Amino acid sequence: LDDGAVYQLLSKNIHRVRRISCVDMCSLIADVLEAYVAPVLEELRMSGEDVFPLSTFSPEAPRLSRLYLPSVDQLKLPTELWATITVFSVQHVDIEPSPKGILRVINALAPSIEILRLPCGLTLREPLPAPPSITLNHLEDLALSGPAHYCAFVLKALEFGPYVTVLFDAYHHEPYSPLALDLDRR
Repeated sequence: LDDGAVYQLLSKNIHRVRRISCVDMCSLIADVLEAYVAPVLEELRMSGEDVFPLSTFSPEAPRLSRLYLPSVDQLKLPTELWATITVFSVQHVDIEPSPKGILRVINALAPSIEILRLPCGLTLREPLPAPPSITLNHLEDLALSGPAHYCAFVLKALEFGPYVTVLFDAYHHEPYSPLALDLDRR
């Protein structure tokens, strides 16, 4: 099917779609979700090379709770959508958020997030502030990737239960320093 046919098919049936899973049609899917109400949509799972336009994404999808997006333009969602998301998985962000920005995103997801997978950024354009405390009561699975000191900063800001699975995919460019990976939560 070409893009026009997919758009037409999806737009005529979006009111009964619970899950969307597709490869390299990010803009088309976002356009449909912007233009039509998706009352039963619960999951959006994208794959491939396309960048999902998350910064302009404001669907009328009240049951949307699981987002799996390989690449997004920015970590921005409408305020009303953040609080309902239980799964938020992003592998790459075109415009890297600041350390404060990534913590704002996690704080917005805090009420209901169960699975969180985020890249922590590649470069730091500002010194790392003292991290706030963000409680993630429902968290089951956490994956952070990026520079070790940036991931450690994010991890230190989070409070979660003892049985959370944590994947810490960090790398370290500078010479080893115990301060760079200080995860002490005192």
